[in-house]
Amino acid sequence: MKLKYILLVAVILFLWPISAQSTESILCTQTLSKPKYLLEVGQAAIKAKKKICAAESQLDKNLAYFDFLEEIKGWFDRYGGFKDNLFVVDAIRKRITIDNPSVTVDLSIRNKLQVGTDAFEPANEQQCILISQASSCVDVLEDFKQLYVEIQNSQAEAGRLKTLKSLNELKADWEPFLEKMKGQTALELLINQQVYKNDSDTFSGPPASQWIVLHPMVLIENVSAAENGENTQEALGLEIIGMNWWKQEKWYMPSGGSVLAVYSDRADIDDVGYGLALHFQSNYTIGYTNHDGEDGVFISVDLIKLFQDKNKVFDSYKSAFD
Repeated sequence: MKLKYILLVAVILFLWPISAQSTESILCTQTLSKPKYLLEVGQAAIKAKKKICAAESQLDKNLAYFDFLEEIKGWFDRYGGFKDNLFVVDAIRKRITIDNPSVTVDLSIRNKLQVGTDAFEPANEQQCILISQASSCVDVLEDFKQLYVEIQNSQAEAGRLKTLKSLNELKADWEPFLEKMKGQTALELLINQQVYKNDSDTFSGPPASQWIVLHPMVLIENVSAAENGENTQEALGLEIIGMNWWKQEKWYMPSGGSVLAVYSDRADIDDVGYGLALHFQSNYTIGYTNHDGEDGVFISVDLIKLFQDKNKVFDSYKSAFD
């Protein structure tokens, strides 16, 4: 296996087009991010960046990049390592090819370190927090991701900078969607990500609509036939299936709708009811319910949207094409 890796590196180094490029790139003029927890990785990154930015050829940049990977291989050992004794650097190395010399490392929506389809989860969260003194181990993973990405981008070809610029421009195009969309659970993100991938040849602008699937909600429901004092009260709802079109600009026109089930505890009315919901501006909901023949109406706001991380939503859609 080691011989195979050495041969692979040799092929990449000598067959990869070697062109003398200016060492004074935009990235080389920027200061490397200061790590909060991974001081040793930070020192290795500083050394690697100096070598990369001083390199007179792409070959020398590649060598510095490989040296950096070798130096940081066991960076997470003291924090308890990853489950199944996996190494992030091994996952990076096995993906390095002539066509793909710079491998992306990211954080998944479940806060795992992601390299392609490989996910890395800390084996001992408590040890990670104890050693790092971070509030959460994901902060340590974020530290690594930031340092690695900066070295990766410094090492990459000039075309990589153009790609990063295009991605930033795309993210600006996605901002209206991220602001106006209906909140999405992890399940809904997974479903909508796959629908988006099937509808798009490449990662481009945001989707025009989003599926609503098993979406939980809290609502205020009024059932006029209930006993006095129980007519209006809180209830739990579950949108079973529906659709939302976030681009609806007219506030008085529904942006979407869904079929839902509701649960509320009343003495003389069936606890479970079913009904229809209409969404306005993707955030506000009104609807009708029926509890075994007794009619009800309700209102709700999208609480999930209040706590939704827009960057993670964007990354989720983008990951469909990684």
